[in-house]
Amino acid sequence: MLRDPRKKLEEFFLKIDDLVNRFLFIASWSLKRKREHYLHLWESLSFRNPDQEMRNLRWVISETRKRLEQNIRHALEIKNQKVRGALGKLDTLSPLAILQRGYSIARKVPSMQILRDVAQVKEGDKVEVKLYEGTLLCGVEKTEKP
Repeated sequence: MLRDPRKKLEEFFLKIDDLVNRFLFIASWSLKRKREHYLHLWESLSFRNPDQEMRNLRWVISETRKRLEQNIRHALEIKNQKVRGALGKLDTLSPLAILQRGYSIARKVPSMQILRDVAQVKEGDKVEVKLYEGTLLCGVEKTEKP
């Protein structure tokens, strides 16, 4: 009925080995949990650190300033393009631009009324003709209606 002592000893060693493995697993798991908790606390503390908070706020301000400057430059460029387009249109409609292309403006002297129709003048009237560079004072010799 007596068992072999080696068998009993072997069972004890297996039990001890199992307990050691369980202990190592639990210790490792506990250490891992403690480490995670410690890292969480460290991050939380670092986040609340005034120096770190100031660095974060400076970074946010810097990035916001960069985006604001970029948006302002973009808006100014769009406005400049619109102004250049409007100036181009104004230039083509400008009386001086029209005169530069060879047209003239005729006005009856002395009223300086702009002439649009031959019927506004008669022979012997004086007419001022505005050119791109200078003016002419002319006398009407003859009128013709198309």
